[in-house]
Amino acid sequence: MIEAFVAITVLLIAVLGPLTLLTRAINDGNYAKNQVTSSFLLQEGLDLVVAESSRLSASSQFSSLGSVCVYVSPCRIFLASKKTVTIDSSSDFSLYTDINGVYSHDTSGSATKTIFTRKVWFEDVNDGVVGRFTSPTIAKKAFVETSWTTKGLTRTQQSSVIVYNSYE
Repeated sequence: MIEAFVAITVLLIAVLGPLTLLTRAINDGNYAKNQVTSSFLLQEGLDLVVAESSRLSASSQFSSLGSVCVYVSPCRIFLASKKTVTIDSSSDFSLYTDINGVYSHDTSGSATKTIFTRKVWFEDVNDGVVGRFTSPTIAKKAFVETSWTTKGLTRTQQSSVIVYNSYE
């Protein structure tokens, strides 16, 4: 009886060790996948900000970005069509995927909600100093933040880019 108990214990340890490592490897792989996806969504957000701000800098809409999309009230940014970037002030920052796996804020059709969100907001840059309001705005500092929630934990990544007014 003791020999059987010892044999079962040895087999149990021999089987549970690798299974624990395998479970940990799968969890770490999923975390890495989500972190890379979030990084790509963050970079896409920065690219969309740069593309849209170069179009807007020739109009008065560029100056209004810092008053509409601020840290306490961020906006969404997404590619509405192949050539149209949209910045809107909706409070739903969730990203969805379409049947092709393309991420967007579009909820129509067969869109599937993902674990990711993306926000964008702007701050004025005056004389190269963010937040000083005594001189004219020479640029906008755009912040993009992506986050995802898994197993009850929220992870966040944030980056920024400064876009200069081309008309001043």
